[in-house]
Amino acid sequence: MSPRDLFLALLPPILWATGYSFGKGVLLHFQPLFTTAMMYAIVGAILFWPRIGVRTPWRWLLVNMVFGCGL
Repeated sequence: MSPRDLFLALLPPILWATGYSFGKGVLLHFQPLFTTAMMYAIVGAILFWPRIGVRTPWRWLLVNMVFGCGL
């Protein structure tokens, strides 16, 4: 296994541990649902690119979001 592969294999657990360490302090100040909503809003804002056309009709995206959140 090359050093690059080893680094890529260890990167997710290290980032998760770091995120949980910072998240513990955040949960002392904010409620868990609010923290989760903030996290999804930030990721959604980062991933939203209005210049890229969405080929899936919006009504099907909304249906998927409603059922996905319910699960």
